[in-house]
Amino acid sequence: VSIMAVMMVPVSRIGGSGLVPVSRRMVLRVVGCCCGAALAAVILLIAHGSANVLIAGALFGVMIGRHIENGPTAMAYSGTQFVLAMLVALVPDSYVAPDPDAGVARLAGILIGIALLEPVLGVFHIFSWKRTIAAKDDAA
Repeated sequence: VSIMAVMMVPVSRIGGSGLVPVSRRMVLRVVGCCCGAALAAVILLIAHGSANVLIAGALFGVMIGRHIENGPTAMAYSGTQFVLAMLVALVPDSYVAPDPDAGVARLAGILIGIALLEPVLGVFHIFSWKRTIAAKDDAA
């Protein structure tokens, strides 16, 4: 799901620019996720397993992320990712026994997915570019 969200760029915007829009979204995703993860880590340290602090921290994080998302258009997507990182890290499976390791594992999964996606996109782009050139040569 995370990788599909990164790839959500209208086809009409990709055109001749190749992977630039997708790569731009990945940079914004990493920035938003890292900032959200940093704030979530501080809140997790302060919370010491307190459900009230986790809930208040999640509300605070959503408020900040939405403020970023409604700000300048260039950085709006990072606000969305900030909120998602905060929610992934601060909403535990159970408020009875919150486990910060689960949130850290989820954030690591997002970053690993992004790190794996960029090289795959690059290779796909190179091979599709070569096929397009070969098709043009065959047509001529």
